[in-house]
Amino acid sequence: MSESSRAASEPFSVTLRAARPEDITSLERDVVAISPLAAYTGFALTEEELHRHTFGDPDVTVQDFIVAEAQRRVVGFVVGVHRHWKAGRETTAFIKLLMIHPSCHETSVGAQLLAAAETAVRPTVTKLEFGSCSPTYLLPGVPEQDSATATILRQAGWKASSERLSLFLDIGDYAAARKVKPKHEPATCDFALKIAPAGRHADVTGFIDHHFSVSWARETLPALEPGRDGFCAIAVCRESDDILGFAAVGASNPGWFGPMGIHPQRRGEGIGRQLFDYSARIAGQRGMRTMVLSWVNDKASFYSGIAPRCRLQTFRKWVKIL
Repeated sequence: MSESSRAASEPFSVTLRAARPEDITSLERDVVAISPLAAYTGFALTEEELHRHTFGDPDVTVQDFIVAEAQRRVVGFVVGVHRHWKAGRETTAFIKLLMIHPSCHETSVGAQLLAAAETAVRPTVTKLEFGSCSPTYLLPGVPEQDSATATILRQAGWKASSERLSLFLDIGDYAAARKVKPKHEPATCDFALKIAPAGRHADVTGFIDHHFSVSWARETLPALEPGRDGFCAIAVCRESDDILGFAAVGASNPGWFGPMGIHPQRRGEGIGRQLFDYSARIAGQRGMRTMVLSWVNDKASFYSGIAPRCRLQTFRKWVKIL
């Protein structure tokens, strides 16, 4: 056994407890801010965003958010979540985030937090997944560079599964390469592109719920909220004003693109590509420098064709059967 493996397996004196709202400041400053998380998500997880993903997530309960303390300082935390309302996922829970202070990477802190999270979701849950807990999630899986988290999961009996891909788009490079102009739709198109006005928010979520899923509808909601940096672009029929497609920006997280969807009867006409162009231009006008296309997987070739200069980030799905 290596020295690092031995250290990780030996008990480490920590106290585990339920997180409190006042912990957010120290968690962000002492754990999140010194981690490479921003390189995987494309944005800095500020106190406000950390609160939104924990206490602000209605599916995260008190027992799901656990912190580890050692010598009167927080050295790690885990956030679990159970999306009871998702059809077909009633018995699956998720680890939204597991973060350990660098000084404790080779101790048992991570294992203890993970075990506490697993205990909290029993006995109604039979399967656990890491990340991918849409509609509000931070990671689609474990980043391929994050060997520390992968080791913790493996030693706890988790199994690595399929790859998940995210694309990082430099908006300035994209605009220059595409020579994006103010007007995107040709005059012969029967649709127009615009930001969804407040009066049509219910129409947008109804369109998404009907043609896609309630999960996508919920995921898009933050992009429609006033006061947030995100927005939702829509393609509407010039004649009937019916919604033909949508694209959300900044819904799940700042700068994230998606979900995007086109009416089933209007696919293959280039509406998706024009919505993407339009969204990238509006995002650039609003000061965004990077747009993250998270968890694209089967759509990776489509987006790579639109934006071939994207940076690719690979994640790995991890699961555990309880």
